[in-house]
Amino acid sequence: MLLRLLLISLFLLSCDSSITGGTGACESSFAALDYDLKNAFLDIKQCEKVDIGMLESMCNCDTSRYYGGVKLSKRTFCKNTVYLEEFYPYGGVSIRYKNGLISYVTGTTVSTFLKECYKEKLTEDLSVCNSYTTMVCSQ
Repeated sequence: MLLRLLLISLFLLSCDSSITGGTGACESSFAALDYDLKNAFLDIKQCEKVDIGMLESMCNCDTSRYYGGVKLSKRTFCKNTVYLEEFYPYGGVSIRYKNGLISYVTGTTVSTFLKECYKEKLTEDLSVCNSYTTMVCSQ
């Protein structure tokens, strides 16, 4: 019984966020997702910021590709903080980085475990910050 509690405690402690800089189950789970996403978007075409519906047809996006074939990246500069948000609108994944560290992961294809690991809520109003969005399509 004591060994079981120790193992459960060790597992829970390993699921700290990457903000702590530790290694563990959360980081491994995110690394697997990140690897899949990078492989799905090896051969891409970058497009300018336009209405997403029009942009997909202009860029010949193939939404039947893995993770939907469309990736939106939004960079936001707010005081001393830089946010990078990556959206895979057809792939069911959203990731937010805060100053280069993973802070939030969600989506319909993301495991509950990973969502729990990275669930930091925004504390700033990003609508008053400078931002720009780019889009890439799998080719």
